[in-house]
Amino acid sequence: MPVLLAALALSVASPGAAPLRADSLSSAADREGTEPATPARATTLLEEKAWLAMRERRFTETMPAFGAATGALPAGSEVPPALAIGRAVALLNTQPRTRDNVARADQLLEGLAAAPDATAPFARYLRARIAEVHLFEPDLKLAAARYQALVDEVPSHPAAQAAVPRLVALRIYRLGDDPARVLAGLEAREPALTDPVALRDYHLVMARSYLFFRISPDLALAHLLRADEAGMIVPANSASVLASIAELAREQGRTDTARVACERFLEKHRRDQRVYMIRRQLAELDGAPAIAAPAPAASASPSVVSTLSTR
Repeated sequence: MPVLLAALALSVASPGAAPLRADSLSSAADREGTEPATPARATTLLEEKAWLAMRERRFTETMPAFGAATGALPAGSEVPPALAIGRAVALLNTQPRTRDNVARADQLLEGLAAAPDATAPFARYLRARIAEVHLFEPDLKLAAARYQALVDEVPSHPAAQAAVPRLVALRIYRLGDDPARVLAGLEAREPALTDPVALRDYHLVMARSYLFFRISPDLALAHLLRADEAGMIVPANSASVLASIAELAREQGRTDTARVACERFLEKHRRDQRVYMIRRQLAELDGAPAIAAPAPAASASPSVVSTLSTR
């Protein structure tokens, strides 16, 4: 399993450009036989192939591919920042994991993080990830400090926005900071989050934390509703969010909200093991007799906290 946020890493490949598409790559390759290849053009094609391999999680190919793209650069030219970040990400995904590869990746990113370049915040984010999960002896305080500096200094950058949910989880669950104080302070971060994925993850981790530490079911429900609005990519996450909304809304007397969540759950997740539980809840909301689950009886559904993913 890769240990990086693939979407964040891949977005570095073509800052400001359209996402890489396999069909555009194929058409470029088809033209090679009829057009003279210049070093710059060849390097671009090789770099596209390297990022495509990473996007498709063919990690055994990524390091050689980025090496080929680097080797095709004109003699004496500097390695473009996006290509250097790609090499660092490839090093971190190379198996078996070694201290040397982690150190080499961090060294590459350290120089990029200090450069006055648009990709610098991505390098800073990845250095925080290295401190958090890649080091053989993780330095969680250093990781939190790097995330915090990124969030404070460039809050509108996609890398900083991706750092917010990481920072919440790190401070509350691993560093032992006071949950109520951390959550209250991070409520003000929401308006700055414009990236849909970062916004979704922020609301999920906030909701789960409000529930886990029994701070505020009301605020947990508010964050779940906003996470649902942001959109769920993984169907299992969508099912858990809707089930949690239905349960919390019912407990708080918000019947209409609970009913809508139940109906959407039954429409979108017909094969989920919680279908009969949701049908019973919906029947109770409508004042009808409860619907019994078929034999053998389904096991008791997990609690809202345990089923609510923060990823």
